This record gives sequence, C-alpha cells and structure tokens, in this order.
Amino acid sequence: HRARPLKGSGKPNLGFLNTPEGKIILDSEPYTFEGWANAFDLNIAALEFSMDGGATWTRYDTPDTDNNRWVHWTYEWT
Repeated sequence: HRARPLKGSGKPNLGFLNTPEGKIILDSEPYTFEGWANAFDLNIAALEFSMDGGATWTRYDTPDTDNNRWVHWTYEWT
C-alpha cells in the first residue's frame, strides 16, 4: 500500500491498525486492512489503494469527513 502525499506538504499522514508485522496475506483469501488517515487542516476527499506498486488504484470517496477528525478506514482485498 502507498499513499499519494500532496507534493511538498508532508500530508497526509496514515497508519495501519491490527496487521502484525510479518503477517503473510494469502492472495486467494480475503483480508481486511484497517487504518487511519489525517491531513491536518485539509479534508480527506478520498482514499486510494494500490496493491500492485502503483500500476492500478482503487478509489474510495469519503464525503462525510472534515478537517477536525481523523478518517478511520477499512479495505478488503483478495
């Protein structure tokens, strides 16, 4: 997974939750990633996920966010 930060801003910050280091995720079974994102004084309009090094991206809009709250997200991948 890789986030696309705003150029030169250091934004957004993000993290993963409940995925232990070294966990083997099989490509034949669904796995739900979970985490948070924060862009400080900016709203997060969407999250984008790439599982192939950036060749393709999956976008999830986050219409009900505001810049005062972190975004908690989940992403199921098979």
